[in-house]
Order: sequence, then structure tokens, then C-alpha cells
Amino acid sequence: MRRLTSHTEPDSFDPMEQRTYGKTAYQAYAGLLENEKDDFTWAILCFSLSLMAADDEFKTALARYALSEAPYNREIFAMGTFGFTAETGTLLEWLKLVVRKRGVSGDARQTIGDFVKELARKESAAEGRGVRSWAERPLTLDLLRTMDLGEAAASLAKLAESPATAAEAVRKLAFFPDATSGKWLRRICRNPDVAPAVQTRALLAMRGLGITGNVKLVKPGREYTVDLGDPELVSDIPAEWMKAYDWAAVWFLRARGSIGPEAFEDYAERGLPFPKELHGETQVVYASPQMEKIKDWLYEAYCHYYPDIPSIAEDERESWGAALLHLLKASSPENVLPLEGEDVPELGEAGSIRLGWLKAAIPELG
Repeated sequence: MRRLTSHTEPDSFDPMEQRTYGKTAYQAYAGLLENEKDDFTWAILCFSLSLMAADDEFKTALARYALSEAPYNREIFAMGTFGFTAETGTLLEWLKLVVRKRGVSGDARQTIGDFVKELARKESAAEGRGVRSWAERPLTLDLLRTMDLGEAAASLAKLAESPATAAEAVRKLAFFPDATSGKWLRRICRNPDVAPAVQTRALLAMRGLGITGNVKLVKPGREYTVDLGDPELVSDIPAEWMKAYDWAAVWFLRARGSIGPEAFEDYAERGLPFPKELHGETQVVYASPQMEKIKDWLYEAYCHYYPDIPSIAEDERESWGAALLHLLKASSPENVLPLEGEDVPELGEAGSIRLGWLKAAIPELG
């Protein structure tokens, strides 16, 4: 994929490497206002939105691209098949629009055609809100159609003033690389009345806008100076916490009958890699709603407690995993997991501490 730059940046600047996804999304959108037929700029916009985890805006951009006069772009094709995975009907409609674009090679046309036939055979082919409905949804960056950059950022100040609307302010300010955005995001970080997880997302938003240096962070009872270049400031589950996430996945593999007790010890307790023959089974487990929920909870806890992020020792995998499974069971209909004959492991003292720690960080469990 080509690199998107502006005339104010050196040739060596790569926004994706610098993780300035919000700034890049802004640049791409501004480029589309000048030339909506540039498929590369559409690809950069969609890619940036996906990296920002702005899922609805990502789908809206994909839909607008499909309805635009921009030619076929294979990167956007790949992103679309991922973005609309949960909406079979929308994906089917989207592919039929994309295959009619200029520049579709014979091989690509055959691949898309086969994909369309496969989707059409599924019983759920009518699922989804549809391409045009997605395209009509507003993008935060649509403010640029009637305002300049500074005005767009300033229009969000009211949201940033109140802790009740700070989360919405962070989501929207993250798209506007202007000094006003930085000012309000810093204020959110200094306000202990704002939810701690929202403050961490404000730090990520600032980095995404290209802001560097130190930021004062005031969470309830805690005060820090955070370097926006901190490698532990991440937009996904910290690598250290993947031990707990993977432990839960291995438990589900055993509950499904895919592995036995000895293999469970190898993969869950010792962290050994999965063999190739389990590839299909592990894909199913990691894509399950249960694992998606666990992933969301772990990231919410990370955002709540950052920068105080505990490590997970090898002998602590089970206590963390048990806590996650107890949370999952408690939040499931009728207080059960969707697997017969399996119950969650005992918590023990260590697991009970982890359970309380996680519950304190996750609003939906409070």
C-alpha cells in the first residue's frame, strides 16, 4: 500500500508506523473532499478507521467507497470481507457493487463471483442493515464538509467539559489534529471525575493525532506523568495479559472435547504453542462470542488501571483464567456457560482477588 503524506512532513514519516491513525484518517478524508475517485485514499481512510477500532465508522467508509466512482482496490476488498463478516446480507450487496467497479481483473472478478455464490447459499443472506443504510450514517469527519479543522475541533468542546459526555468527546476529538483537540484531551486526562478508562483512551487519541511528550494524568487517588511514547500504552490487550486470554481459550478447547487433560496442561499452564492439527478448532474458539467478551473485558480493565498494569506470572495463569470464566458465567443467561458437563474451576483466594479487581474496572458488571 502506498504511503499517505502531507507537504508538511518529511519523506521518512510513516503515519502507520508512528500510530497516528487519527491524523491519517483526517488527511485521507480531506483528500477525498478534493478527489472522491482516488481508491488509494479510500483505502487509507478505511485502514485508519479499522486501526482506531471505530467499527461503525469503518463500515460507513466501506459502504461509501462501494457507492463511489472510485476504481477497484484489492486492499479495500480484503477489508470489506472482514468488516461485514457479521452481516452476510450487507456483505453480499457490498461485493456486488465492488465487482462492478473499474479496474477489476479477471482473477479478482472470479474470486469475488465465487465468494458471492457462497454467501448467497447461506440461510442468513438477508442479515445486515444494507450498504446504503451504512453509507447514510454520519462520519465524525463529516464536520469538515461545513467547518474547517479548528472549527470542527472547537465544536466538540461542550462534550469535553462534562464527565458524562467525555467518552463521546474523546471518540470524536481523536479525528481532528488541531491544538484545540489536544487542549481538551489533556483536560480530560487531568479531571479525576472522568472515568479512568476514558482517560486512557484520551491518551491514545492524543498519540493518534501526532501529539508527543508528557501528559499529566489524574485518576481517582492516583496522579501520574505519562509519556505518550510509552510502549505500554496500547490499543489492544497488553501482551502480558494474553496469558489469561489464552488460558480461557484453552479451557474452552477442553470443554469442547478438542483436547484432553494432559494437552490442557501443556497449552494452558505451560503456554506451549498449538499444533497445526488444532488450527480449525482454535479459530472457532477465538472467534466465539465468549472469547470476544473476555477480550473486551480485559481491554476495559487495562484502560481502567493504566499505567498500573500488573504482570501475570506463569503460575498465575489459572487464577486469572478462572476469574474471567466466573465473570462470563455470572453474565450468561441463567448463570451458565453454553457447554454441558463443564463447570468453571474453583476461584481460590488468588482468583477471588483477580475477580474483584476485574469487576471494579468493568462498568457493565458493576
